[in-house]
Amino acid sequence: MKRTLYLWLLLFFPLLSVAQSKPEGTVAVRGTLVDEQNKPVPFGNVAVYAPGRSAPLTGAIADEAGQFVVMSRAGTFSLKITAVGYQDRQLATVQVGTRDVELGKLTLKATAKRLDEVVVTG
Repeated sequence: MKRTLYLWLLLFFPLLSVAQSKPEGTVAVRGTLVDEQNKPVPFGNVAVYAPGRSAPLTGAIADEAGQFVVMSRAGTFSLKITAVGYQDRQLATVQVGTRDVELGKLTLKATAKRLDEVVVTG
């Protein structure tokens, strides 16, 4: 019984290390989304675009604390940040090299749009 357990552990742990490693040639682009009162903006979307492309290459969703991590390869990219209730924000030029990039706090402005009433009839 112990032998079988040791065999499973021996096979399982190398798989964990492979699953947690980032792909070769990629770096992490990190940041935190906050509002004008410096409070976190949860679940905002961060999309990475190549110059001249309209479709995103990759992206991520911020967590409850507004923190996000996008894995990217080296190059020059733009970031588009969107969140419900906030104005979209564009970072025109983000240089990604061979080391992780820390963008710090990115402030989003709240939108002042009011929605019209919806009447459901049935």
